[in-house]
Amino acid sequence: MNEMPLHRLPRAAARRLIEQLYAPDQRFARCFQRYWLEIMQHSPEHAERLTHDELEASKAALLADLDDPHVHTLGVTNDLGYEPVALYAVRPLAAHPVGREIDRALGPARERRGLCHAVAVRDDHAGLRALRRVFVGVARRAVEADLDVLYFYSSDHRLAGVYRHFGMEFPDHLAIPGSRHLVGQYQVHRADNRARVAHTAAQLGLVDLPVAA
Repeated sequence: MNEMPLHRLPRAAARRLIEQLYAPDQRFARCFQRYWLEIMQHSPEHAERLTHDELEASKAALLADLDDPHVHTLGVTNDLGYEPVALYAVRPLAAHPVGREIDRALGPARERRGLCHAVAVRDDHAGLRALRRVFVGVARRAVEADLDVLYFYSSDHRLAGVYRHFGMEFPDHLAIPGSRHLVGQYQVHRADNRARVAHTAAQLGLVDLPVAA
């Protein structure tokens, strides 16, 4: 997979990718549904409505700012050129509504905090290799942004086991006020995490990160 910032995509391609990732048959929808149904214990009917509303709100937020420099895509190259199939965002923690809630809950600190969110891979390209590719991209964007700690939140609690393999931690005290989302933290400059990124990048053949022009 190659990488391209969302704002470099043709507008039609950017909109198409976002529509695809937030479609009712994709991972985001399944995660949202599971959160409202199993974690929050809503009725199936209420969970379905809340899932629909969350999909629409999340999709609208991305579509409203296709020039956002913090959003990146991963894609494959075929005979038609670059086809984006995945998305992630890395930004300063306080630059995102949920990030601001986490930031306030954590309190003042000298560390430079960031947020990783909107991680999604289209179902037909999903798998551990794609997730590892996202991990390398996220870690490198965090270094480029000079962040010390990267925070992550998700409605899918099952991801905790997967992300621990990437060096993410899930302290009991770390939470979004008024929410039961999974919240994790990643120490960007810790030696074992830097080694893990380098090792994963080498395994994927990404020693020199490809960024599509």
